[in-house]
Amino acid sequence: MFSVNLENISFSYPRHNSAGENIFFSLNDISFSLNSGTFLSILGPNGSGKSTLLRIIARILFPEKGTVKIFGTDYIKISRKALSRLIAFVPQVHSLVFPYTVFEVVLMGRAPHIQGLGFESSNDRIIAEDAMEKVDVFRLRSKPISELSGGELQRVFLARALAQQCPILVLDEPNTHLDLKHQIEILTLIKKIVNEKAISVVSVFHDLNLASIYSDEILLLEDGMVRAHGTPSEVLNETNVNMVFGTEVIVDPHPVTNSPRITIMPGTNFIQKTETQKQNGEIYEHI
Repeated sequence: MFSVNLENISFSYPRHNSAGENIFFSLNDISFSLNSGTFLSILGPNGSGKSTLLRIIARILFPEKGTVKIFGTDYIKISRKALSRLIAFVPQVHSLVFPYTVFEVVLMGRAPHIQGLGFESSNDRIIAEDAMEKVDVFRLRSKPISELSGGELQRVFLARALAQQCPILVLDEPNTHLDLKHQIEILTLIKKIVNEKAISVVSVFHDLNLASIYSDEILLLEDGMVRAHGTPSEVLNETNVNMVFGTEVIVDPHPVTNSPRITIMPGTNFIQKTETQKQNGEIYEHI
């Protein structure tokens, strides 16, 4: 049984194009299935429908057509509280002014497991503290979230999601605002949980190389449609990346992981200028 199964999902909404004109954007006939213990990354240019699709999976938005099944059940038939025990969602985090401490926010992840109007147990608090330790925010536990940096806030909301202990984790650009060290630590942690706990992860990325290294599967979107779905090696080839992102790249094996490594080719003007500098014997410290 698939943990997540989308069947012929369609969704549309109005938005402005680059000329300021009102147009309709549509997700069209999206179908894919995800097994437990799988890390799926959704890639695509800005405006391709990545975050919209993610919000449909998390039932923040409802599809106009099609069905989303969670462990074989149409998620429309699942209560909100029951669904929150199955799916944890980490949105893109911006500034917040709510008067909560880090620990209080992370402890909110235990709410789906508390019966009625009861209070959190000592075990709930232990789970929340463990989640904070894993993402390196335990030292901030008493700090108001309004005083956190963007990267710290991102890790706090990931800790809250981990405290939910759901079999499905949905992430909207989890490496946003994070420095390189924390990007690697967080993605390595998520990958470890996928492998050890057999959870399913669906994540949006802009960084193709990080997605290539950490993903088991890639879903490539363009203009609201699936252009490719498969392993990183099957999806992240030069033809697909050139076509969908409209830029020339070189794809070769990563020297350590053997996953596809994407190198962006500079534009024609850059190359011509660089060649001219070489011919003139000019040396530049900055490119």
